[in-house]
Amino acid sequence: NSNSNSNINNNNHNNHNSVGPSPAPPSSSSSSGSWKVKCPFDFTDSKMNDNHGSDDTGVVIIRGLERVSRHPGLWSLAFLCAGQAFLAPTWAYQVWWTMPTFVAWIGGSHTDSRYRRGMGGTMDPLYDQQTSNIPFMALLTGQQGPNVGKVLSKFVMEELKPWNAVLATMLATTFVLKRANRINNAHLQHALLKKTTTTTTTTQ
Repeated sequence: NSNSNSNINNNNHNNHNSVGPSPAPPSSSSSSGSWKVKCPFDFTDSKMNDNHGSDDTGVVIIRGLERVSRHPGLWSLAFLCAGQAFLAPTWAYQVWWTMPTFVAWIGGSHTDSRYRRGMGGTMDPLYDQQTSNIPFMALLTGQQGPNVGKVLSKFVMEELKPWNAVLATMLATTFVLKRANRINNAHLQHALLKKTTTTTTTTQ
């Protein structure tokens, strides 16, 4: 009886700490203490745990990019392509570059809907309540705490990797400035060529 009670308590403890979307069960093998190759797109602080959990009161703990969106990878690509859309020379390219935004919006919502129904994964109701698919919606609407400023400050000061963010911003700014300069030069050359052609036609 004591062994069965112990197993039940352990199972309840594991279920209590299982929150958030779970597309697949975690691997039984762990290599704690060994060096691991992590995703280069991980902008969360390495001091935080790899997986979110819950505290002693059962409140879901949301950390890092989970505060922004449940699908940070999709929205990172969407924002990258949206920035490229602003630099596209024609409306057709602009529309084409905005397509990943719709993929992130519709695809993320579809995945969440499946997880809520237990299809392909699961999603804890508390995690669902405190996070959002659309970036920053849950944070700015107070779903992660009534004091939005305090939550945002904690995200920036404690959970964000500042050097990763600064490096990404610098690279993106450099790319945009170079691309904008090339576009401006192309427009100037086109205007100059058009002006020269008009002048030659008028002279003849």
